[in-house]
Amino acid sequence: MYSFDNDNVNNLASLVKHITTNFDYDDLSSLESLKRNIGVILKSYRDAGNYLGVYIAHPTGEIVVNDAEADAANEDAVIYGKAQNYDARTRDWYIGATKSDKVYITAPYIDVTTGLSTFTYAKSIYDEGKFVGVLAIDVLVNDLQESFKHNPGRIFAFDKNAIVFVSNDETLLPKKEGEVNPDIKTISELRKKYKDYEPFNYIRSDGSERFVVCTSVSEYGICISESVDEVEEPVERIAYIQSVIVVFTSLASIILLYFIISRMLTPLQFIQQGLLSFFKYINYESKQAPKPIAI
Repeated sequence: MYSFDNDNVNNLASLVKHITTNFDYDDLSSLESLKRNIGVILKSYRDAGNYLGVYIAHPTGEIVVNDAEADAANEDAVIYGKAQNYDARTRDWYIGATKSDKVYITAPYIDVTTGLSTFTYAKSIYDEGKFVGVLAIDVLVNDLQESFKHNPGRIFAFDKNAIVFVSNDETLLPKKEGEVNPDIKTISELRKKYKDYEPFNYIRSDGSERFVVCTSVSEYGICISESVDEVEEPVERIAYIQSVIVVFTSLASIILLYFIISRMLTPLQFIQQGLLSFFKYINYESKQAPKPIAI
């Protein structure tokens, strides 16, 4: 998730730098000049990053965009706005980007053109100290989903509304836009009480207990969750194996100790027999003189 975010943020920052370094404000001040001067750049960045769309929103609310519609028109970029009753200034990504110098990242949403779940990364762009517009890239959530599939465990990421947008357990993904899983809602609330990577348990809606570890990336929560039984099963198995090893080692130690002690006490038996023979002889209980004690 960190890598995914950083790659997109860095690519957007690189595009901003490329535009402001190579063009003056006059080259970017109108929609037509934007289309003429940076259309090919938008196309190259979209192709290189495999983005759904790359575009710049003019202060008038219209955008110069390279996307599927530009491909269909066989152009580097097209102007989209008043003719389509569209105003970028009303969009979350535009408003968020103009309030900060940092890259603004939207929560996942359904793109109206393609019907695909999408993130938008947006950043205000200035040239010669003057506001040019908001530069943005649309990134398919499916690109992140593909990388999640290869992770071990049951991992999922959700937004501030507790809506899962990627997971290697596809049963957690919403079947319709805006659908909230009650168990994810519970996790979302509980994790606020714990630090990042601090484990906790919760009871699912079906009554089973789950073990969870969460962290935060940007405004998203990312967690790994497993059944408590599955977590404890290997622990119990290891404890059983250790118990067997302890018992076996203890028995082996006792047997070994028995033979060692028996071996060490053997000279005492010879001494005892020799002393008995000696006292029998001096007490006239035996006429046979005792033999030297050989140890």
